[in-house]
Amino acid sequence: MTNPIRVPEALGAVILDMDGVVRHWRPGPASAVEKAFRLPRGAIGSVALAVPEYHLGVLGVCTFADWLDAIARELSIRIGIRAWEAVARWATYRGEVDRDTMAVVERLRSRVPVHVLSNAHDCFIDDMRQLGVSGAFDGFHYSAEMGLAKPDPAAYLEALERIGMPANRCVFVDDRTENVVAARSVGILAFAYTTPAAFADAMSRLSIKMERT
Repeated sequence: MTNPIRVPEALGAVILDMDGVVRHWRPGPASAVEKAFRLPRGAIGSVALAVPEYHLGVLGVCTFADWLDAIARELSIRIGIRAWEAVARWATYRGEVDRDTMAVVERLRSRVPVHVLSNAHDCFIDDMRQLGVSGAFDGFHYSAEMGLAKPDPAAYLEALERIGMPANRCVFVDDRTENVVAARSVGILAFAYTTPAAFADAMSRLSIKMERT
């Protein structure tokens, strides 16, 4: 039996992670690029996460373009100059929005502001526009802009400052356990995301009345 979620006295904002909560990445588009360029399945993604520019980009030290160039340089050892074309094609896929989760967000926003706190490169706002959700939240707070990334407690404190709410009036939702734990460490009520239905149930248990569709 799970313990009941503590209901904040006056909920001021819901803060959501983006990737793994609102946006999901299918492996198919990347696999298609790798197949076209005769690369092993998962090769581009593995290199993308391994090059130093990935983490530097998350913190805003270098740009999204710098990261892509670093990936291509590493892959060029295998496929030569075609690596830049492969990476450019790989980067055109910007993920997909979970419409069930967005339906919950829409209902939430009729009762309380909903913000995003994401570890993301400087392409983040362009991504949100491309995905059609740039107007679907009350604020976007992302690591490349802040110079701080989850699970650093300072990232949450910076987001709270920008939102204008104290920790004890906010709820945070993320799919990564370490980020949930870090949010709790600064006094935010936080829980892990699993499915849109579980997310909606957790919100209802916080006494946020959501209109039925």
